[in-house]
Amino acid sequence: RLHSHLFRLLFRPSVALQRRLDHRGLPEGPLIGLHFRAGDQMPQHWKDPPRHALEELDEFLDCAARVEASLGWSNAHLVLFADTDLVLELPRVKELMASGKLTWPAQTDSLVHLDRSPATLTVRGLLRVWADWWTLAFDADALVLSHSGFGATALEMGPERPA
Repeated sequence: RLHSHLFRLLFRPSVALQRRLDHRGLPEGPLIGLHFRAGDQMPQHWKDPPRHALEELDEFLDCAARVEASLGWSNAHLVLFADTDLVLELPRVKELMASGKLTWPAQTDSLVHLDRSPATLTVRGLLRVWADWWTLAFDADALVLSHSGFGATALEMGPERPA
């Protein structure tokens, strides 16, 4: 994965991004990163076509459980990144968060979409978005991703992971 090594060689987090990365409080042990893109659930912030119904997040969580089992991890944690905070209202997400199995690192008032949010909103949440991307790319040991450039570039730029 030459391109992954080259990326890490050529690019380093800025001081502000590194400070944010240092304060994420990621759980210890194997980490499964999930990127869920609903698409049209934040119309007050951006216009995006529908991608996944909120209920489909259960399929992502099921997939993460299968990944954890197939890799023989008994103590993996999930870190969820989504384009809507409505995922936090889903019963299974609430249950997993209450148990400590799932982490939602986003601040709900700074959700942005890099190429669909207005510039004034994007500026406010840009640092968080880069921290989210960096976490998926370089800190997650396995990934469950929506079809999007955000997840695809994190997968490609990150280290090789078990398939």
